[in-house]
Amino acid sequence: MTRWLAFGYALLVLAWVFAEAPGAGPDEPANYIKAIAVGHGELLGRPGPLPYEEALAFGLTAPRYEWANSTTRWVSISPGLAPVGFGCNAFKAAESAGCVLRQGPRPTGAEQPTYVGTYEPFAYLLPGLLARFADTAAAAMLVMRLTIALICIALLIGAIWLLTNGARGGVPLIGLLVAVTPAFVWLMSIVNASGPEVCAGLCFFAGLLRLARPSEVGRAVWIALGASGLVLSVSRPLGVIWLAIDLGLIVLIANPVDLWQRFRRGLPISGAMATVVGAAALTGVAWELAIDPHHHTTFAEVVNSLSFSLIRLPGNLAEGIGVFGWLETSMPAAAYWLWLSCLAGLILGAWLVGTPRQRRILVLLAILTVVVTLAVGAAILGPTGFVVQGRYVMALAVTLPLYAGEVIYLSWVRLPRVRWRYLLGGLGLLMAALQFTGWLVNAHRQAVGSSGLLTFWLRSDWAPPLGWELWIVLAGVGSLTLTGAVIALARRGASTRPGQTLKAVA
Repeated sequence: MTRWLAFGYALLVLAWVFAEAPGAGPDEPANYIKAIAVGHGELLGRPGPLPYEEALAFGLTAPRYEWANSTTRWVSISPGLAPVGFGCNAFKAAESAGCVLRQGPRPTGAEQPTYVGTYEPFAYLLPGLLARFADTAAAAMLVMRLTIALICIALLIGAIWLLTNGARGGVPLIGLLVAVTPAFVWLMSIVNASGPEVCAGLCFFAGLLRLARPSEVGRAVWIALGASGLVLSVSRPLGVIWLAIDLGLIVLIANPVDLWQRFRRGLPISGAMATVVGAAALTGVAWELAIDPHHHTTFAEVVNSLSFSLIRLPGNLAEGIGVFGWLETSMPAAAYWLWLSCLAGLILGAWLVGTPRQRRILVLLAILTVVVTLAVGAAILGPTGFVVQGRYVMALAVTLPLYAGEVIYLSWVRLPRVRWRYLLGGLGLLMAALQFTGWLVNAHRQAVGSSGLLTFWLRSDWAPPLGWELWIVLAGVGSLTLTGAVIALARRGASTRPGQTLKAVA
């Protein structure tokens, strides 16, 4: 049934890939140009200012414009692949994506600016290489999205497998169901480095939780840990920090002596994976130190930015659940309260069944997520004029629901089994409903604008390839598949005799 769970998520991601208008993801046109350049071997490009009219279109006003100029690079790109019109309705929730169809003249020059020019190139390499086979900008965008989606789906499958490795039933996945929000799935479908980062963060921490269980681990667990750690290290600048925090957390969660013994027994594969991840982390750090611009942040600037970062915390939380487009397309308020209720119930359940040490770690994870979010906003982004977005810290934020789910899993055999059957099945139904709601809200906005006709598929200003009906059905089938898979896993888990699950990991 875990295969069906992964299949349900894959269908949802595929529906997102096609139903999102070109350039409708945050910074997607700039990321697209970066990927095209990297795919043609141009890792950096030449420095140069970002045209002011383009900066205004994407909200890069001073002091953001000043910082964007420091990260902008001009790269060679065929005029036929220029993303003309992409993201034309950015920040305009009431406008559909129909403006994409009313493209202006294509550029005559061979150079285009991208304000993510100094970003690490590693996450852009494979999408950029495969996009070389496309002959139009729209086709190249789809190729890139599908490539990133496949990478992310592979990492999500890895997380599902790691959490259920050596276990029976669906209880080990209870935290993952909450962690994989509609925003999480959306990030898997757009051209950006955040999707691989958050999926790698999920998979890596799931692997560490599997490593912390009492049972022995096989080669496949080490390989999954190494692969996800590699992607996490080189996706975005903060990836190395998430890697370090995760490793520190697992030392608190598990017995360090047991972890070391497990590492030694797994040689040489564990050593090889540690070497790969370490080399990737050093590569990422070296790129940041050598290429990315740096700014001197004073204590006064941090203090001034801190109050605004505090005000932004509810917005960060909403963005982590599901705010789409260029962060101007929101779900109904009930959807956010529903997810928060599920998270609160998950944490409360873990608190009730956990040991005092596990409870302290739950508190630590909650505080750490808030503190790191504030620190990134006040010390790193605030002085540049930018603010924290939910996706920036999602690779860390997933650790709280994942760990809460793990605590429940390790204790669930002491609890009434029949109740778990209904609880897990109900959670699967609610999360699937949220996934479909998020997709439908965004599809409606892209088709007719946020205030347009509710039956948008009947008359839309913009429609994806093959029409809206196909992708609505696909998103619905994906959501139903999620529900069915979770219910089946819940039934299997409920039929497991007490002690049978923990016997596999004892």
